[in-house]
Amino acid sequence: FGADPARVAGAAVAFAGGLRDAGIMATAKHFPGHGGAADSHAGPASVDLDAESLRRTELVPFDALVDDGVGLVMLNHVSYSGLGPLPASLSPAAYELLRSTGFDGVAVTDSLGMGAVNLRWPFGEAAVMAVGAGADAVLATDGHQARAMRDALVGAVSTGRIPEARLDEAVARMLTLRGADPATMLCPTG
Repeated sequence: FGADPARVAGAAVAFAGGLRDAGIMATAKHFPGHGGAADSHAGPASVDLDAESLRRTELVPFDALVDDGVGLVMLNHVSYSGLGPLPASLSPAAYELLRSTGFDGVAVTDSLGMGAVNLRWPFGEAAVMAVGAGADAVLATDGHQARAMRDALVGAVSTGRIPEARLDEAVARMLTLRGADPATMLCPTG
């Protein structure tokens, strides 16, 4: 919506409010901000911002949306120097930053089929990394990806790489989505 964080925050809250008034749940994206980054659809993207600079600029609209009660936040695949080398969607530091805003809703990745992720990690490994880092849901672009992610997550839980409590936490957050049926969020077994 623009370069002024306060103006972007106002527009984002108004847009989310309009969606809510129409019965549509808004998703705040792409946390922690996409300003200045290359296109992460094609390959790795990075932004040289420390955590404090992120808070002063990129996080302002997200803070406003969290205060307004947004239920979903989508994390992007941009790496931020202030958060470490991993893309935000796979970074424990990014999920910690998100939760530090007071957000207690569902954190979802952008599509793990995008080049910034799938050119560096197989779908299943990316899903395990994301959920282990703090994602409550991972986004796939097709059934093949979804099945690979599901199988890797099942394996990671069965070996203890991801604690069952982490999945319980994610499911509990998803159950808070008004009108959402968690059974419809599962990929088919076929």
